[in-house]
Amino acid sequence: FVRNLNFTTRWKELKEHVESNAGLKVNRVEIFYQKDGRSRGMARVELQDESMVQDAVGMLNDKLLDGRPLVIRPDQLQSKTRTRSAEVEDESVPTPA
Repeated sequence: FVRNLNFTTRWKELKEHVESNAGLKVNRVEIFYQKDGRSRGMARVELQDESMVQDAVGMLNDKLLDGRPLVIRPDQLQSKTRTRSAEVEDESVPTPA
């Protein structure tokens, strides 16, 4: 679970940040949005190897992305929040209306 994202950060930028700074493969990124389509500054990142979660926390917590230090924690979000997600292979993610 990632908090303190810049509101302009997109899923692909976060994916590339995790892969390049932690050397981990990402399966999926979900950025959370408000009903009006604005980012909530939070995301869920699914790693290819879930056993690497603690390593990812140690390597990425407080690292800057788009001018903001990320807060990385193991995923504990259980709410029904509107998300826009993208599989790694998906190059186009529609923007909310």
